[in-house]
Amino acid sequence: MVSLFSIMSGGYDCVRIHPEDKEALTLSIRQAIDSPEEEQWKAVYRFLKADDTYATVLGRGFIIRNQEGSPIRMIGAMQDITLQKPREEESEQLISELTKTNHDLRQFSYITTHNFRAPLSNLIGLLNMMNGYTFNDPILIEIIEGFRTSTLALNDTINDLINILIIKGNPSITRENVKLRDVFNKVYNQIRIPIEEADARTHFNDQEAPLVLLDRTYIVSIFMNLLTNSLKFRSASRKLQITIISQRQEDKVWLHFQDKNRVGPEALLQSSLWP
Repeated sequence: MVSLFSIMSGGYDCVRIHPEDKEALTLSIRQAIDSPEEEQWKAVYRFLKADDTYATVLGRGFIIRNQEGSPIRMIGAMQDITLQKPREEESEQLISELTKTNHDLRQFSYITTHNFRAPLSNLIGLLNMMNGYTFNDPILIEIIEGFRTSTLALNDTINDLINILIIKGNPSITRENVKLRDVFNKVYNQIRIPIEEADARTHFNDQEAPLVLLDRTYIVSIFMNLLTNSLKFRSASRKLQITIISQRQEDKVWLHFQDKNRVGPEALLQSSLWP
């Protein structure tokens, strides 16, 4: 038990307070006492222990007032939080670093997507110019069509990334009912060439849950990451088979993704989507 009035009057307890904390502590107690509406006080400060080392303590006080609101007594106690304080500071530092990293990544994404925008627009412009020409070489026609498909897919990806950044910066954006099959078809067509080159088999079943209430861009990103990771980490000794099934369980939609070929422990993934 510590006498807070003793601190105010410069008594024994005041002597044991760290010199750097004494002025601020005395001021905080005085402000609490002089405010008629205040009934409690607390502060963190350093207090000299019997072994002549300082402990970080949390001091708390309860102010007793008369009918006129004047303080007549203040009962207080302090708790040693020496070990707890560094953990709190580490947590605050970690939160600060994560916040800064998130901000830096968002800024990097903005810059990257907008830097892509100009050359991508030029490529789309060149493709549009080719519409006025007739080509007889079948190989050249296939190359141009492949180039057109890849360019338009890249354009969709950039647009999706920009939409994600806008949504993260504005959480109030309204969700919509999204057809999962439409999303699957869109992503599949964007990466059709590497899927065919890998001779992969895909199976998509959305009979139990064809719709999900969520932002479309997020779902596109989920499907794109799952499929491209399957291609990236596939085993050369086994045929790649990908199965995606959506199911409704109570108030949630579950997306089951199974890769029978993937190298690594995450062969079966399950994600919960909001209904």
